[in-house]
Amino acid sequence: MNNNYYRSMFNNSYQGMVALATLFDEQSVSFAAFALGISQPSMSKLLMEMRKEFNDPLYIKSNNLYTLTPVGEVLCSLVKNTIYANQSILEQLKNGVKKTYNIILPHWFNLYEAPTLLQKIRASYTDISLNFSPPYISGSKEILENLKQGKIDVAVCHFFHDIPAGFHSKILGFSELIFLCKKNSDMYMNGIDLEKIYATPLLVYNVSPYLFNSFIEENRLNKNALNILMTVTNNFRQWISQLTDDNVILVTLRTTGNELLKEGEYREIKLNDATSSFAYNLMWHERSTKDPVHTLIRAAIANMNGNREMDHER
Repeated sequence: MNNNYYRSMFNNSYQGMVALATLFDEQSVSFAAFALGISQPSMSKLLMEMRKEFNDPLYIKSNNLYTLTPVGEVLCSLVKNTIYANQSILEQLKNGVKKTYNIILPHWFNLYEAPTLLQKIRASYTDISLNFSPPYISGSKEILENLKQGKIDVAVCHFFHDIPAGFHSKILGFSELIFLCKKNSDMYMNGIDLEKIYATPLLVYNVSPYLFNSFIEENRLNKNALNILMTVTNNFRQWISQLTDDNVILVTLRTTGNELLKEGEYREIKLNDATSSFAYNLMWHERSTKDPVHTLIRAAIANMNGNREMDHER
């Protein structure tokens, strides 16, 4: 890079920009000087040099009130959007990386790849601790709040709303539910409407409570009104056929359902007017964006899934 570029940056009055922003916040030259830990003459000198450099008054004092000119407003916004906004990052770098990182990952994620992919992180940062937890049954809103508060650092979760300002999200893939019934059953030949599912007995098989609640939340269903006969894990695989009567709908993951369909005992039911496929997102708060360990964790999680097609940030 051309040395003139660095010289230009070095010669720019960054101290003067901070002085101007402080003056506008404090509304007093003496108070602003005190806030910056400099003398009042030094403060006045910085402001005078800024006015000369930008050939603009930068601020106007009237009735003991400082009002910024358009140029002054731009300079103050640059300070607040860069120096102030990144202050927490600078402090973090001074203090070193965190000792503990809390990560939310669903059980259906590729956790078996985690040891290999996170090995590099531990090799570079031997003192850190990585804690993994499943998503909260209460849903993505609580996860979002804990990301905001710093109680968790990274989360892989379903999120159906617009990503709020201050958060970042990367779509890693999709989870899909499938609805099955016995192949020889004469019921549900034309599928079933969403509003009629309340009167239908359901058997939820090998679906995490978090994912099933995502289905309920997205389709605005009343969970208490659903006729859920039983919720079972994959350990009940050998008894699934006995538990599924002709009028029962089996709710499971697409991958699990495809295996059952191949065995020939079930057929798929179309659930009309319903959402059954859900994007799962890698989510984090912007305060962590430049944390070196956090960056490595995000990259490792993205590699676990092997899908980097879509990236949405706000």
